[in-house]
Amino acid sequence: MAPVRLPAPRPVLWPLRPPESASVTDELLKGGRRIITVRHADLEGVTPEMLAWWYGHVSGDMHYAGSTWPRYRSRTEGS
Repeated sequence: MAPVRLPAPRPVLWPLRPPESASVTDELLKGGRRIITVRHADLEGVTPEMLAWWYGHVSGDMHYAGSTWPRYRSRTEGS
């Protein structure tokens, strides 16, 4: 299997939450696999239905930080 190549990071135009604000669990499974879960604070006022709608209608490009970007990063972007 070929290694996954990550795309270049996008510019961030606002401050991000500090890493310490998230909780992380790391579970080692049989066979050497892991489940790593990162739990961030909930986004106030954002419901699961809103997220489901967004990811169902997220195709296409958007203008952000002076450039055009795909709205959603697919697994093949940057490869």
